[in-house]
Amino acid sequence: MAWSDLQDGFKSRLVELAQMVELPKLTETCPDIRTRCLHRPKVYNCVFITDKGLLLKAALDEMKTDNFIEKFLNYASFYKCTRYIYDGPVTFDQKWDSAIYGDALNLTKPIYVRDTLILHCRNIEVYEAVIPFISGSYSRLVVYGKITWNQVKKLLHGNVKQIRIEGEVTVDQSQYDDVVEFIQGFCRGFMYKLIFIPHEMLQTVIGLETARSL
Repeated sequence: MAWSDLQDGFKSRLVELAQMVELPKLTETCPDIRTRCLHRPKVYNCVFITDKGLLLKAALDEMKTDNFIEKFLNYASFYKCTRYIYDGPVTFDQKWDSAIYGDALNLTKPIYVRDTLILHCRNIEVYEAVIPFISGSYSRLVVYGKITWNQVKKLLHGNVKQIRIEGEVTVDQSQYDDVVEFIQGFCRGFMYKLIFIPHEMLQTVIGLETARSL
């Protein structure tokens, strides 16, 4: 069957599912492949997403280092075989190789995250606008700021093995049992980690670090 005879829905779905290495071959039979590729999610490996300009600048600066030891540690942390040795048995140190600005107006195209998703948004409303654009097979999730339990669950899937929440999670009283059941059942393997730093403790840590720098 000729490409022109296929339904638009099938064409779009085929382009969405095709691997990047296969797209050049599709251009030989699909003249409108470039137009349809505009609807494909932007793919990231380890990404830091924030709606705060200064924090975005800091995240971008963090990626630029001339220190050999830091470069080596960053390199080691991106490989699963050495990641556990680098992180240790209790928590994990989030690393990213991309940083993007994301809010209700800026993040308008779907993104796909392969390994690590780090979110640092101002409030629940921003998370509500950003989360629908995020998907992927990421195994590590880091969340900062204020977010609801329902929003956290939208970010979870079967491949997530390590979760780090630093901030405040709003939980309705009717969800208490659901939260307890999730916590009890999540860490079911050697590589599973669940770290939660409450908002009050986080503010204390920030205060201590600020005092030390004075």
